[in-house]
Amino acid sequence: LEVNVSIGLDLCGMVKGNELDLAVVMSLANRIEGRLLRRTQLVWVAAETFSLEGTSLPLALLPMPSVSREAGIAALESKAIEWHTAFTSQSQQGLRAAVLAGLGVAVMASGDVAPGMKVIGDQYGLPELPDIDFTLIVNGAEPGAAAQAFCKILLEMSVPLPAVGGD
Repeated sequence: LEVNVSIGLDLCGMVKGNELDLAVVMSLANRIEGRLLRRTQLVWVAAETFSLEGTSLPLALLPMPSVSREAGIAALESKAIEWHTAFTSQSQQGLRAAVLAGLGVAVMASGDVAPGMKVIGDQYGLPELPDIDFTLIVNGAEPGAAAQAFCKILLEMSVPLPAVGGD
């Protein structure tokens, strides 16, 4: 069993190309066929001590491609809200550190809000963000025993939800 955690790989393409037996993919809600493991809301997050200074919203972002980055920027641009990149990190831990240090506002899954952070939005007139899905996709070939066991663990750990996009 080989496990790869990445924000930059085309995991769907790798599963379809038989490079991976399975993947858990984060996407906007109802965009990917597979077994829905979890659906959650994206939220605007800042340090508890955050105060907006100036007119441009400082953002802490993951690099492209990133579902949370794309959703946040699209939401801001749809409301013509001025923003700038204040911090970029390859990891969720880096984003958390930047938010906790007060460097910027991030878009995160609601369950990822950590102590020392607060959900903002209404107080700054920020637009609502979409739901995201964590979906298990499996390639058409029969996965190996280790991949099957890992798949079973993922399904047992998830909240029971219906399959999406087919089946």
